[in-house]
Amino acid sequence: MIIVSGISCYADIVPTKVSDIPQNSIGVYQVSSSKLTVYEKPNDNAKIVYEELIDYSKHMNQTKDDVFCVMLPKKYLSYLYAIDCYDEWVQVIYNKANKSIGWVKKDDIFQFLPWVNFYEMYGRKYGLVALKNNEKFNGKLHSKPDKNSSVVGQVTQPVRIRLTTIEGNWALVSILDITGDVQTGYLNWRNQDGKYFIFPEFK
Repeated sequence: MIIVSGISCYADIVPTKVSDIPQNSIGVYQVSSSKLTVYEKPNDNAKIVYEELIDYSKHMNQTKDDVFCVMLPKKYLSYLYAIDCYDEWVQVIYNKANKSIGWVKKDDIFQFLPWVNFYEMYGRKYGLVALKNNEKFNGKLHSKPDKNSSVVGQVTQPVRIRLTTIEGNWALVSILDITGDVQTGYLNWRNQDGKYFIFPEFK
């Protein structure tokens, strides 16, 4: 006898490819309520260019969305890509498909997280995952956060990436390879052009 569970299965919306993360992004903005309001300018009286009552249940089976860069429906957690920050306002991409931008207001200082803070918060908690790229994963592990430092390891098929800390564009990680070996060293999590290669692995 087959028993069908009535428990809802939620899909998480997260970037999966290197090209998913805009290179001009500086971090993320956390939507703090069930209503998202985006203004044309950083002003309460400016024209509203986008508004949405967020219904997390409608994203139950979605893994992609034009608005959110990260959405965890089960945890009622959602983020937008941020590209600028001005006082209590954050400039965000509110439509990834056509690159539409606007301004959202912060209710508190923690709504805007620069990439380093975001990675350290969630990367330490969940670990990291390699984003899909046109090229094979190049996990060169260095002894120091410096491209001229010695290479202490090479991982091509990571199974698990644990984050210790971030220093500039480098992350100190321990990587479990498909062979079962664990190697530790500094890995480029992004390059100078703002291209991101790994991302927190939300669970």
